[in-house]
Amino acid sequence: MRLALYYVLGCALVVAGGLLWRATLEAGAGLNRTLPPTGAPGMDVPFAGVTVELAGRPSDALATRLAELREAGFGWVRQRFDWREIEPAPGEFDWAQTDRLVDAISQAGLAPVAVLDGAPDWALAPADRAAQNGLAPPANFADFARFAAAFAARYGDRIRFYQVWDEPNVSPHWGTRHINPVAYAHLLRAAAPAIRSSDADAVILTAALAPTIDRGHLAIDEVYF
Repeated sequence: MRLALYYVLGCALVVAGGLLWRATLEAGAGLNRTLPPTGAPGMDVPFAGVTVELAGRPSDALATRLAELREAGFGWVRQRFDWREIEPAPGEFDWAQTDRLVDAISQAGLAPVAVLDGAPDWALAPADRAAQNGLAPPANFADFARFAAAFAARYGDRIRFYQVWDEPNVSPHWGTRHINPVAYAHLLRAAAPAIRSSDADAVILTAALAPTIDRGHLAIDEVYF
């Protein structure tokens, strides 16, 4: 019992010491962690954001849900836009669903964060096409870069933030191949200048990573990745 008490007291002292050391460092650097962000840089919207899936909602229900988010204090909505649905054949774009979503988000006074993700069948590697894995990256990153540039050209007046891919640190989001942070970096390097060629003010975000403790071939710890 006494050993357990000593253990608890020791842990408490370590935590307290760590917090004191952190506060000392922050004070020396002129930092103040007691003041949370009050808004997004350069954007007149609340700081809080939320990931949503709005595709498929009827227009009335879509408007209602977005109004509820705005009233709840959210300023950002992170929405995935599926490349495979927008460009089902090379160079042939169907923007109808995306137009509807982007228009509704903008009209609700919310700022969209566009997640560009999901390769169409024609852009997939043969193994991913055979596995019908629509979350896999394209065989040729230049194909995705061209799509991203077209997306930014169409929506650059309403979208400032673009996130390139989603959860590339876990399968099946990186297809049938092994998870590869370097390959993802190449995808990001292909997409970023393409987006900025259409929208010079674009802010490019790296992909959101899935939480995992694995460091194998099919999943990599998000910190290690």
